[in-house]
Amino acid sequence: MGESDRYQDYRGLARRRFTLGQAGNALFALFAINMVFFFLILISRVFYLYTHLGQGAAALEFDAIKWVAMPASLVKLSESPWTVLTFMFSQGGMDTFPLLLTMLTSMLWLWAFGYILQDLSGNKFIFPVYIYGSLLGAVFFIIAVYALPTLKANIGNAYLYGSKTGTAAIAMAVTTFSPRYRIFKNIGRGIPVWVLTGLFLLITLISAFSLTNAGSFATLGGALAGFLFVYLFFNSCLFILLI
Repeated sequence: MGESDRYQDYRGLARRRFTLGQAGNALFALFAINMVFFFLILISRVFYLYTHLGQGAAALEFDAIKWVAMPASLVKLSESPWTVLTFMFSQGGMDTFPLLLTMLTSMLWLWAFGYILQDLSGNKFIFPVYIYGSLLGAVFFIIAVYALPTLKANIGNAYLYGSKTGTAAIAMAVTTFSPRYRIFKNIGRGIPVWVLTGLFLLITLISAFSLTNAGSFATLGGALAGFLFVYLFFNSCLFILLI
């Protein structure tokens, strides 16, 4: 093999290598959007507390996440329709430490499954799967709140936000696309990706069965969207309408 052949092989390997900073990286863009929303929400809360020190405990009740989170109430949703899109990129909460921990774990799950989907199909499907999964999850969220008495009683205070719904869609898409894909290949023969997906969804199912967490139903809706996305890709020309 000549030097020119080695150079071409090197260029091909470089193109396949995963790097968060490479040009046109959809996963990096998804990370960036989530991080921008996270810091905007956090800074808004800190600024509000700083400018309302005289209000005491009342100032602590302010949470900027409600500006971008999707309300369960259809009346409130009609007053803030932009939240149908902003909720899926927004991490928030009243307490700083749980907020940081939630953001960290959410981004780790997103990186894990997003990396695999990018490895299997490139950048093309990252955003479509994430967005369609989040939207179907939002539908499940609203249906659950209106259908279950235990949730409907608190409909005025129920909001959907965070990346978990879109991540569930990516996780199920990866598992449906290539269930035998293995991670941690240095451990024996590696761990099948369906095990990682099962662990992720198990955490959701445990809380969903309690019928007290509407966000869990949203995550299940996202997972269904991920499955349908890949199923349509392999079995129907209608898939063209999704991308």
